[in-house]
Amino acid sequence: MSLARDLWFNIPPAPNRGEPAIIIEDGCGIGPYGVISARNQIHIERNIICGPSALIMDHNQAFEDVTVPILRQGMTPGGTIRIEEGCWIGSGVSIVCSQGELVIGRGSVVGANSVVTHTIPSYSVVSGDPARIVKQYDPEKKIWVLGAVRSTVVGRAKQPAETRGRFFDHVLPR
Repeated sequence: MSLARDLWFNIPPAPNRGEPAIIIEDGCGIGPYGVISARNQIHIERNIICGPSALIMDHNQAFEDVTVPILRQGMTPGGTIRIEEGCWIGSGVSIVCSQGELVIGRGSVVGANSVVTHTIPSYSVVSGDPARIVKQYDPEKKIWVLGAVRSTVVGRAKQPAETRGRFFDHVLPR
């Protein structure tokens, strides 16, 4: 594991924390000036490359009550983030999970300065604000194709075992 200088880890107070808030597995490289802020849990699996100035945060600043200054509203309950094995997170990327579970699927690439707030399917290339799929690996054709791959197979039972529950179950909203 390689953690660059000037990286900031933040673990805000959270009720009933029984598990580690930040998990970084072997073989990861995280660039300088990044922020990893975990109220609940951020799990970075093996062999992730994370460029400089990336923000990974499993909560957000609350701002719902217009009668209270935002500074005094605290943070949202948040969710959890899991970045699966072999991903590349570009420079200046923001990954923020305000609720639920946000997963960046295995082998995915998040382009520089993208903003990720939803789950990304495995073997996808996403870019933009908000991040959208620009390229995806098609396991049936065994090639990378532009845009999101759509399954023509109905039902889970007919999906290839290596894609079941990973690839076709998570599609970003358009």
